[in-house]
Amino acid sequence: MPQTQNNLARLLEILEAEFVLLQTDNLDGFETLQTEKQSIVEGLSAILDIADTRGGGRLSKGDSEDPDVKTMLATCRDHHIRNSILLEKKIEANKNALNILRSSRHSEEVETYDKLGKVRNPKSVGLQSDV
Repeated sequence: MPQTQNNLARLLEILEAEFVLLQTDNLDGFETLQTEKQSIVEGLSAILDIADTRGGGRLSKGDSEDPDVKTMLATCRDHHIRNSILLEKKIEANKNALNILRSSRHSEEVETYDKLGKVRNPKSVGLQSDV
């Protein structure tokens, strides 16, 4: 049982570190945590029989009576969901930025400056020679 709690405590540390790394856009650091996280989750799933993930999980092998394990599992689940939401927001922001960069309409709307520092509309570039 102490091994289960140790694994859950380490998983919680990893989830906290993931959140910080996602906030600071450190995706390399985020990636390095994934291997350890996966091995811990696989180890926990071998120890714990999580039959109902929607209901918080029913545990077997004596852990079902341990409220600390249930609390730690719920906390890990909540942190995982929080990280997932943040990651999805980051992915969506990147997709939106790529769409803006790829948009041909956007490149036509870009305003530039002439030598005097005045805004020059790209649509009126041909008209400036007549002025």
